[in-house]
Amino acid sequence: MKKVLITCLICTSLAITAQENIQWRNDRTGIYQESGLLKTWPVDGPSMLWHYDGLGEEHSSVAIADGKLYVTGMTEGGQGQLYVFDTNGKLLNQKPYGKEWDKNYNGSRGTVTVNEGKVYIIAGMGDLVCMDANTLDII
Repeated sequence: MKKVLITCLICTSLAITAQENIQWRNDRTGIYQESGLLKTWPVDGPSMLWHYDGLGEEHSSVAIADGKLYVTGMTEGGQGQLYVFDTNGKLLNQKPYGKEWDKNYNGSRGTVTVNEGKVYIIAGMGDLVCMDANTLDII
């Protein structure tokens, strides 16, 4: 299910190239100002452009900023990971950011926020992490 959701989010995100999605539901309203979008879906759904296995468990959305896609996931041992992709699905960087919630509904919940060269993540354990957007070093 997660792979399908991420794929749909990525396909939708790629269609919306003029507007950055830097927080949950695009400025928290879920309203996108793009035009020329499909009025109806093809019978078989949209074509999958790319996918990535191994994100781990998570319940957050994809953030898009500066031509990159940011998504979090929880790997074995409850470790939270930030993944950064280009729009063609190439993994550009991956970095652990700390412990994630692993008691029920495992994994991250907060959508990554990207602002002025920094990446912000609120982990499921309540920790707020700030990373440099280029190096992913925790600052």
